[in-house]
Amino acid sequence: MEAVKIGQQLIDADILHHVTDDHNFENENLFYRFRMDEDESNKGPSVKHVLNTFKVQKVGWVKRHGTMLAYKRYAVLTVNPKRLYLFKNEMDSFPKSVIDLDKCYLRVSETGECKTEGFSFSLTETAGQKKVHVIGTRTFTDHKDWLKVIAKLDVKTKEEEESVKISGKCVFDFIVEDVHNKFVPLSKYQGKFLIIVNVASR
Repeated sequence: MEAVKIGQQLIDADILHHVTDDHNFENENLFYRFRMDEDESNKGPSVKHVLNTFKVQKVGWVKRHGTMLAYKRYAVLTVNPKRLYLFKNEMDSFPKSVIDLDKCYLRVSETGECKTEGFSFSLTETAGQKKVHVIGTRTFTDHKDWLKVIAKLDVKTKEEEESVKISGKCVFDFIVEDVHNKFVPLSKYQGKFLIIVNVASR
């Protein structure tokens, strides 16, 4: 039993792991491997590494929705860096997805994209391919808990992200329709004085 205890301590310290990350250390015919002997292509922080290295805000099971299927994932939300790590299970060697919350905005929905679960929220990347990560929760309590901790990390909502985009635009970035129903880029008038009148308001 002492050997099993030492083996489990090595797993907890992220030095050793089960080859498919499905077991803790057990006195059975199971195979274990040292982390340092891992294939370089599978490098990434393991669950144990994330839990032992970063300040963790929340952990728990969620559903990560793909194009056709939903996958059960063990989620770990860290504060610094602000990331959501999605693992296959609590002992996984590397995450299946890592979502950088500084580069995402949050949108909340119910049942629409998340038919197998009651509630969902999505995290949409603001750069690159603008990938959408839909995360489902089984209960409203779980849903509220995840949203509460994500809100504490100051993740922008979709509305805040759009207002930043609009307010960050220069007048010369807009294209308007002229009196002849032709579209004209305002950049055409750059370097000239412009008078802009809002005729749509009362």
